Order: sequence, then structure tokens, then C-alpha cells
Amino acid sequence: MHLDDVLTELVEHSGDRLLRVAYQLTHDAAAAQDLVQEALLRVYQSVRHRGLAPDDWYAYLRRAVINEYVRTTYRSWSRPLAGGLASLAAQLTWTPHSPRQPIACTLVGGPQTNYLIGLAYPGGARIWVAATDEPNECVAASNGEFTSSGIIGPAVSTAFASGRWPARTPVSCNRSYQDTGRLGQGAAMVPAGSASVTICAPNARTRTLTSGYQALVSALNRLPTRPSTHGCSGTPGPSGAYQIFFSYPEGPPVLVSILIGCHPAIGNDDLQATSASSVMPVVRQLLNPR
Repeated sequence: MHLDDVLTELVEHSGDRLLRVAYQLTHDAAAAQDLVQEALLRVYQSVRHRGLAPDDWYAYLRRAVINEYVRTTYRSWSRPLAGGLASLAAQLTWTPHSPRQPIACTLVGGPQTNYLIGLAYPGGARIWVAATDEPNECVAASNGEFTSSGIIGPAVSTAFASGRWPARTPVSCNRSYQDTGRLGQGAAMVPAGSASVTICAPNARTRTLTSGYQALVSALNRLPTRPSTHGCSGTPGPSGAYQIFFSYPEGPPVLVSILIGCHPAIGNDDLQATSASSVMPVVRQLLNPR
């Protein structure tokens, strides 16, 4: 029997079954019809090109409908990046390893979007990184071997919407959300290689330095530290809250927070120290140079 006749007969006898399969996938009658038509067209072109007919036509067509759904869905929900690859590489390269202590999750409700980032290398190698954009910041990113506590979900959502990985926004004392956290902050309060520091002090006092702050780095890295518990015992006053951002030539910055009256009083995202008494004189001197 001619191929056209075979497919016509199959549609007459099995078309409704194929539509039911398509509807179970799409939950939309019009989309189900389009899906079956596209699958039939691909089967027609494939069989005509190869000259080989399947043993079980219905099973073959059913599988074609499912494959077409997967193909079109993947195409609809994937996007190659047209720019910002250097920023992407820097953020993923320097994103911090997961902390040794789990971060508490508030379980605040909100949308959650899961992403899979495919990174292709010369020679055909490929790495997949799973990331999630969700309000609780509880879901870590991972490539299967390295799991990160860095919050990359918002950047992935922006890249998916625009087709470009976003450039890093400079730190600001006036912005409530800061994308911070850097590889190495679990070993040192301030990892090596910073290019500048921005000190955000109470009463809107701020200062940014690109040199002359090594004494602050040394004071912070001399502190006896332990893994952060992300907690506070005591009552920090509004006049005792400091945020210190260390920025780097590439990749995310490190945030060191000081809360006078809190125990522990100082820490980055991964480490904490009981007292900030040895650090505060250096901070005040940098804020008020003579």
C-alpha cells in the first residue's frame, strides 16, 4: 500500500487515540491537534526519505507524538545566550562552595523556577549546572560535583528573559538586596585579591577605597572564626550595624557584616567571629581619616 494511503487509513482508525495522547500532554484541544499534525508530517517525511516502514504503525506514531511534544517544549523553554558569557563564567567560577552549616529556610511562599544551564567547551565537552530562582534562597546550585551556596537564580532568570547574562551591578549601600558570596570565604573572612572596599556605616556614612585598606583585611583575617550559624544572640542597636563589601576584578563581592551588641558580632556568609573589638578601630579610622 502507498505511504499516503497507509497514513490516511491510520488517521481514520487511530486519529482519536493519537489526539487523546496529545491532549494528555498539552491539556489543550487545539494544541493537541497541532501536535498530532506535526508528528504525522515528520513521520511522513522520515519514512519517505528512508523508505522503511515500521512494524507497528500506531506505536510508531504514538512515539512520534510524544517526541514532538518533547522537542517543541524544549525548544520553547530553552534559550542560547547571545552575550555576557564572560560575566557568566566569572560568576560560576567564583561562586562559593556550600557552607558547612545548613542555612535556615523560612519557607516563605513564592514562585520557584528550576533551570539547567548547559556550558559547551571546545572539543565537545559539556557541563550542566542546575540552579533555582526562588524567594527563600534555600536551593543550592550544583554541577553534580560542586554545590554552591551562591545565589545565582535571579541572574539565570534575567538571562533567560533577555538572552544575555547580566553584568554585575556595583555594590551600593542604598540597595537592600546585594548579590554577594565568593569562593574562599569559608577559609578566610576576606579572600585574597580584592580590588576595593565599600564601608556602609550607620547614619548613611559611606566610603569606598581602592587602596589603603589592607589593615582592615588583615584585622578581619586575624579573627578567630568558626562556621557561621547565621544567628544573633542579643539586641543589636541601629547605630551599631555596619556592612563592608569587598569587590574583586571579576566575580561576586564578599560581604562582612558587623552588628555591635550581637553575639556573634561579625561574619561573612560562611564564617563568624564572636567580637569585632579589634576591627572597629580600623573601620572608624578608614571612615574618618585625619
